[in-house]
Amino acid sequence: RLPSLRAQVCALLLVAASTQVALGQSWLPLQSPAVLPQREPAGYLISRTPHPSIARIVVPEKNGASFGTGSLINVQGEYGLVLTNWHVVRDSGGGSIYAFFPDGYQTPATIVKADKDWDLAALSIRKPPNAQPLRISQQAPRAGEWLCIAGYGSGDYRAAAGRCTQYV
Repeated sequence: RLPSLRAQVCALLLVAASTQVALGQSWLPLQSPAVLPQREPAGYLISRTPHPSIARIVVPEKNGASFGTGSLINVQGEYGLVLTNWHVVRDSGGGSIYAFFPDGYQTPATIVKADKDWDLAALSIRKPPNAQPLRISQQAPRAGEWLCIAGYGSGDYRAAAGRCTQYV
């Protein structure tokens, strides 16, 4: 049995650990969050190399498409669970949703659970062959701890890190 969607989301999106622990050490170009190269308005850019467990979510719509990011958070047998934002999939109308992983693997996705108030959606997908679930923190972050956010927000992939200023 999986933890509640809200519990998983809070833990995933507010990872209370170093950026290397949050997203895995092998893909980050930096050895320590103390050595951060470029200051950006939303934090420090730490990578433009896509993490294997972060997918681009695409939802074809009547007059275009909705794009977002999804994080692989669980795998059981042939299936995986991807967490994304509700606003990305809200207009799918039960229609097509696709997850595209950085290695070229693509799979249809189905909404398992959605929460409009928290702007979250859990998607069931076919297990990607080259991605492992992200580790989820077991506790909420505290002010001053390093957090990392990764995805395709404005189109191109990027991962950025910064310190937690408050937890709501």
